[in-house]
Amino acid sequence: LAGGAPAAFSADRLADAIRIAEGQTAGIYRYGIRAARSEAEGRRLCLATIRANRARWQATGARGDFLEYLARRYCPPSVDSAGHRNWLRNVRAYLGFRGALV
Repeated sequence: LAGGAPAAFSADRLADAIRIAEGQTAGIYRYGIRAARSEAEGRRLCLATIRANRARWQATGARGDFLEYLARRYCPPSVDSAGHRNWLRNVRAYLGFRGALV
């Protein structure tokens, strides 16, 4: 993986990182998902989003960094460019990327 990434990370580990980046339980939206009515539903929807986007990324040839691909869909720069940059940087940091800042 690019950017000093750990060798691999699971969907569960990525969901944990997203939960932290989205403010854990203090956030308004669990896992950053407006439709989530509970912690469990937020995690289920987050994992489904990760898996669906990983499959799309792989189907298109797995070009580029998967986290950048996911970030463009999870926190689109067209909606919130600063939030997009922060989301990506924070998720990378929580996954253990070297040089990522929180």
